[in-house]
Amino acid sequence: MTGLVVAGLVLGSIYAISVLGLVLTYLSSRVFNFAQGAIAYFIAVFYYWLHTRHGWSVPAAAVLSILVVSPLLGLFLWAVMFRRLTFAPPVVRFVSTVGLWVALPALTKVLFPFTRDEIFNAEGLVEGEPGIFHVFGVAVNTNQLVVLVGAAVVAVGMASLIRFTPLGLSIRAAVDAPRVADISGINTSLVSASSWMLGTLLAGLAGVLLSPILGLAEIQFTFVLVASFGAIVIARMTNLWLAFVGALLIGLAQEVSRDFLPESGVLAKGFRLSLPFFIMLVFLLAYQGLRREHFEVDVRAAARDRPEAPARQLTGWRAAVGPTFVALALFSVPLWLDDFWIGVTSQGVALAILFLTFTVAIGEGGMVSLCQVTLAGIGGFTAAKLATDSGWPIGLAILMGAIVAVPVGLVVAGLSLRLGDLYLALATLAFSQLVENLVFARDDFDNFGTGVEILRPEILGIDFDNRTSFFLLLAATFCVAALAVMNLRRSTTGLVLASMRASEPASATIGISIIRSKMLTFAVSAFVAGLGGGMYALAIGRAAPGSFNVLVGIVWLAIVVTWGVRSVVGALIAGLLFAVIPQLVSLHLSEGWTDVPTMLFGLGAIALAREPRGVLFDVANRHRLRRLRRQTQREERAARTSEPERAAVSA
Repeated sequence: MTGLVVAGLVLGSIYAISVLGLVLTYLSSRVFNFAQGAIAYFIAVFYYWLHTRHGWSVPAAAVLSILVVSPLLGLFLWAVMFRRLTFAPPVVRFVSTVGLWVALPALTKVLFPFTRDEIFNAEGLVEGEPGIFHVFGVAVNTNQLVVLVGAAVVAVGMASLIRFTPLGLSIRAAVDAPRVADISGINTSLVSASSWMLGTLLAGLAGVLLSPILGLAEIQFTFVLVASFGAIVIARMTNLWLAFVGALLIGLAQEVSRDFLPESGVLAKGFRLSLPFFIMLVFLLAYQGLRREHFEVDVRAAARDRPEAPARQLTGWRAAVGPTFVALALFSVPLWLDDFWIGVTSQGVALAILFLTFTVAIGEGGMVSLCQVTLAGIGGFTAAKLATDSGWPIGLAILMGAIVAVPVGLVVAGLSLRLGDLYLALATLAFSQLVENLVFARDDFDNFGTGVEILRPEILGIDFDNRTSFFLLLAATFCVAALAVMNLRRSTTGLVLASMRASEPASATIGISIIRSKMLTFAVSAFVAGLGGGMYALAIGRAAPGSFNVLVGIVWLAIVVTWGVRSVVGALIAGLLFAVIPQLVSLHLSEGWTDVPTMLFGLGAIALAREPRGVLFDVANRHRLRRLRRQTQREERAARTSEPERAAVSA
């Protein structure tokens, strides 16, 4: 037990270092950095590259990577990204940092190809074999001692910085009253930049300290630090000491729980990984019940609007031209592609059906949810189990999977919608991790990683195992689902959602029930997610945990919002690109390019800081602006030409 306590304190100390950086950056900018684990991974790999691959000494590699590269990376990210997010809407802040979470590990693999293989023997800040010390009769190795001492130094230093230094005073002033701070002569931009430099320095330190414990495996590495988000919730994003103590307790609980877990089964595999997210969810719900605050994140001034040309409202046959063209283009795909590419695009169209859940939840409802991929997995696994194990007809099994996802989504929504934008994202992340670790990891679902098989049916004499007929089935399903989403937007419910996106307080003032409207929207998005999950499982032939994990869902979210989270065409393009581009890269480019598509998907989400409505809206808006500018110039030329004529007539 003593060894587990020490290991728990070490893990909690690493959590604490990372969490203190998160609190600092949030205090200075009101931006929650979901990419903290990705930054830690990048710095840990850079340190490994210097120390192990190029033979640098530990002090030299640590100074360059932690004290030089980390803060410079923070300054760069602040200059190109984070400073634009200070006044951005909450959804843009959330998705942009999620895009960085997606892009940075992929960029790391592009820059350091050796990371494509898992690295287990990474050294931390202790060179060679760690020595053993006995502190109060407890055996502690050198790596553990460095982590514990480092966490204590960082905690005392951060608390002193915030409370006793001019920078700390400036940070508190810039957070509490940014305009007053500007008037008082405080350079709020410099304060924010300094905070981000220090925050990424702490992320880099946490990454280097974590690497000898966990190795350099991207997914495990970043998700271990995501587990520290529970301490952020305990501290309500602002209290450094609560964050520090909460992180220690989470790490301690994770390690000590090993003594009480069974040796086999889903609890043995998933309970320890799920514990931080369970704690996070408990504290979120407890704070909600206290009703002392509603976790409103968007407290700064409104976002600066970019020029926007008014869009013409098409009616009659003109309104049908665009959807008809998209449908014809989609159904014509089998005419100009071979069987292989028809199969690839089938997966893309199945994903497009699934991606419509983001269109409903985030685009229409304005709810930053990270559990849509889990709801899709519930639909996919339900359909596969009913069709394969119980002999249900495929169509009925997929429909039942979509229906089963609805009450699950309603439970999640009922528990978390009152929390506010950022904490809704954290609550849905916690729910996803709990389901992934405790449900999808069950042997009857996981099946040694292969999942549950689901075969394509034969209906009315049509063999849907044929790639062309199956593609046409998917295309028809997407068109029906897309029309339903578009009709939702035009309905009374859609008008209510548009009103809520504009101003929730104003909507509540005129009698709109915010929670009821969002619950309805979440139920629709859950149904679409379950339907898309079933169709995607049918497209790939099985429902597997790896197809519906949170990291995959985050990449999906990044590419959807890049193209336009309120556009059904954006969902279609996102699905096709996600399926087609990796295949093109693997067929025609070398292995070094395999991570480039993921990196581009993440960078696209980062670009939301410039245009939060996506690429399609940006292109259409630029076209309308050019057309409006040309029309204005023509009218001005006509006015100048007609002036002499009017003068002659008057004479």
